[in-house]
Amino acid sequence: MEEQMNKFWDIEEPESAPDAFTDEGKYEFMFRNECVRLPSGRFSVPLPFRVPILPTTFGSSRSMAVKHFESLERKLFSNPQLQTLYTNFMDDYLALSHMSIAPTPGHYFVPHHAIYKADDGDAKIRVVFDASARCSAGPSLNSCLLPGRSYNSML
Repeated sequence: MEEQMNKFWDIEEPESAPDAFTDEGKYEFMFRNECVRLPSGRFSVPLPFRVPILPTTFGSSRSMAVKHFESLERKLFSNPQLQTLYTNFMDDYLALSHMSIAPTPGHYFVPHHAIYKADDGDAKIRVVFDASARCSAGPSLNSCLLPGRSYNSML
């Protein structure tokens, strides 16, 4: 049993991230200085932006997200089953605290859409959040973030 516990801790204990992975230590610095534990016990970690973001950086993201959502609404109204699945998905996201109602307007609005294939016999939905969508008057959220680790290099 002791040997199994040692193996478990060897696997679970994180190693220090190499500098190449952390963009010469920038990720580690940001994490150590800006990560906080919330009263709920969860951690709040900032997004790793390449440069500081101004309130105007994503100025047109709301109008872009609204256009995407209006298109999604038309799709939902024409398909009651999809509408039910989408509503249930969003209710689950709220219940699981994967999202919450924003108390103040945000700086970037993430457009999303639903993917559903009725002919596969399984009533499942996939909601895709598209942070790579470019704003008409600015960059996408993903293009402003530092790149993460390439999982292909881990294989």
